[in-house]
Amino acid sequence: MNDKVAVSLDLPVAKKNQRLLPRLLFLLAIIACLVAGAYWLWGSKSNPVNPQNILTVEKGTVEENVTALGNLQPRSYVDVGAQVSGQLKKLYVDIGD
Repeated sequence: MNDKVAVSLDLPVAKKNQRLLPRLLFLLAIIACLVAGAYWLWGSKSNPVNPQNILTVEKGTVEENVTALGNLQPRSYVDVGAQVSGQLKKLYVDIGD
């Protein structure tokens, strides 16, 4: 006789991985917090302020202290027009003025 038997496959590995993932994420979060705290405590003290780099504030003109090279470009162009009746003999404006 051919008797058919139903077999259920219970995969304990999948359940084990489902429980392991939240624990692993929690452990990684704790480690990240510890590293950030250690950097905050000891990392900021490793670079003390050098007194030679401190300057006093003085009043002065900016043009004496700043030099720059380059081309100035307008942010946007505006077309200006006019209506004229009659004959136009000379226009005293160039393009871009």
